[in-house]
Amino acid sequence: MVVQESLATVITEYESNVVPGLLQTENYAETLMRWGGLLTPDNVELRVRARMARQGLFQRSTPPRCLFFLREHALRTVVGDSRLMHEQMLYLLLTGAHPRCAVRVVLDSTGPNTWNSFRVMEYDKYPSIVYAEGICGGTFLEVPSDVITHRTILGKLENAALDEEESRAWLTDLAAAYDHEEAAHSSPPRPDQAQQLLQQ
Repeated sequence: MVVQESLATVITEYESNVVPGLLQTENYAETLMRWGGLLTPDNVELRVRARMARQGLFQRSTPPRCLFFLREHALRTVVGDSRLMHEQMLYLLLTGAHPRCAVRVVLDSTGPNTWNSFRVMEYDKYPSIVYAEGICGGTFLEVPSDVITHRTILGKLENAALDEEESRAWLTDLAAAYDHEEAAHSSPPRPDQAQQLLQQ
């Protein structure tokens, strides 16, 4: 995956369940990997480092043009806690402000999700390929008809998703909601609430 990403000139990704790896904060990535309980702590650490290293492609002198379509469900699914999610939403806003990176939100109200997560990677000197997510890992699809099918899906997402400005506003609101939720949980109880707790 790292080699394919590093050579790509355009990366277009659809994610329906979680924030894509290229857009994850370190805390989000670590919490997500620990959640499954299938990796040892050492493996989690190694994978988190590798994931963060992948994001270095945004720091290149000429990074690939990236477009991410993120399903609302992926952004509302809490990984860790509200504080972590607030941090993650701010990171999405920061990354989406990069001149060669765009983040667009696909609202759940647009209809049921019938597609698995995937990305299309385009190259100057090689044919485009698709990386499709699976339960036990991803699969690279190079047959032209498969690439065309996934490009068709991207066209539908283009029409369904909020535009970049609308997506930024939506993410800003969601970040504020996570921030308020965290503040509510961390605030000390009011005197009447404290009295009720003492009487329990």
